[in-house]
Amino acid sequence: MAAYLEAALEDGDPALVAATLRDIARAKGRTQIARDTVLGRESVYKA
Repeated sequence: MAAYLEAALEDGDPALVAATLRDIARAKGRTQIARDTVLGRESVYKA
């Protein structure tokens, strides 16, 4: 996941970065991301 995100960030296309983050969120699970970050679950869904 980290390499996937890093490649998207290197590309610099905001749409690609957003799509990559969406893919990672789906793969990892939004609730788990909320637990692993300082963001609330609702904030993760909005992002």
